[in-house]
Amino acid sequence: MKKIVVFSFLIGLGIILFSSGLAYPEQNSAPYIKLGLDYYHLKEYTKARQAFEQAVKLEPDNFEAHYNLALTDLELKEYEEATEELMVCVKLKPAYPGIHLLLGNLFSYQQLPEKAITEYEKEITINPSDALAWYNLGQILYWQGEYEKAMENFEKAIDLNPDLKRAYTSLGMSYFKLHRWDKALESLQKAVTQNPKHVDSHLYLGRVHLEQKNYEKAEKELQIVIELEPKNSYAHAYLANIYMEQGEYPKAEAELEKAVKIKPDEPFFHYNLAHTYVQLQKYAQAIEEFQEVLKLKPVFQDTYFHLGSIYYKQGKNEQAIECYEKETQHHPDNPDAYFNLGLIYFEEKKYDLAEQNLRKVIQINPQDAQAHELLGDLYAEKGMYLQAADHHEKAAQLKSQGSQPPE
Repeated sequence: MKKIVVFSFLIGLGIILFSSGLAYPEQNSAPYIKLGLDYYHLKEYTKARQAFEQAVKLEPDNFEAHYNLALTDLELKEYEEATEELMVCVKLKPAYPGIHLLLGNLFSYQQLPEKAITEYEKEITINPSDALAWYNLGQILYWQGEYEKAMENFEKAIDLNPDLKRAYTSLGMSYFKLHRWDKALESLQKAVTQNPKHVDSHLYLGRVHLEQKNYEKAEKELQIVIELEPKNSYAHAYLANIYMEQGEYPKAEAELEKAVKIKPDEPFFHYNLAHTYVQLQKYAQAIEEFQEVLKLKPVFQDTYFHLGSIYYKQGKNEQAIECYEKETQHHPDNPDAYFNLGLIYFEEKKYDLAEQNLRKVIQINPQDAQAHELLGDLYAEKGMYLQAADHHEKAAQLKSQGSQPPE
């Protein structure tokens, strides 16, 4: 059974974005800076922005005015404008504490990872003890799939600030990606010890236990997630995985239906729910779920193959052939799709088409005993007994060697 994949469970960067409480010189810009700070504290960010813009207009080289304007733009989610203001700040005070960290965050928000990395590295050069800079650099590396490098940064962040709770979670998630289950458990257990109500820590603990087939502990962690966050669709989906692996399909069905209701645009949920319906022989519902997968994502896993298999079980060969053909178009190295096409054409006595597809199976996997056996049957039907004997003998050898690939 396919396992769901979580695409976005990383916690936020968690940076405190606020004025540094600087003293302002009594110049023309000072009253507007003070006015802007008042509005900022009142969360009236548009008025704060107007005040800081006036301060910048009166005193273009005033660092505090540009800095606070950047913070206000950030609250307004005007990331490009905030970035421009911070670039001015960097020119005015390139070594100002936290300036490159904040700029890195802005690049991260704008999905500019390389620029973010550059700024985090600058911050670390200026202030090597900045745990958040190390942590945020690790986050970017994590998203880029550089898990080993990410772990180094998370470990450094923890060394600098053992109370940085999210770093333990991120470290555990990195170990999870590398299948280092014991290390992942160690980090994630530290995370939940520090913060017992942290959802992602419990979620990934559940996933580690699931990977280790420790279903009781996995279920316990995922139930904690649901208690903390009842509409966490992934917790329901992973609970379903537990039940599917244990053959408890009605319970899996209930959890996946909850997941789909909470997050109807996640194709994996529909995909796994369809598989559960197949196990429960609810073929009409399974077809609906596989079709929903294809609506959400026209090319997703081996959906066409499984949809074709349902149609074949129902005796709807025309629809089955159409699905298997689409599967071979999207996944030309899937031998099962070619085999099933060959089987249908063989049963329909369309031997040329059957032979074409069975030979494709053997081309992909020369050790497929079933393909050799069926091809032998085909040649026997055509009276080509020499070729039939060759393939029947090959099938017998492969089966005796235990070389038959698992279904």
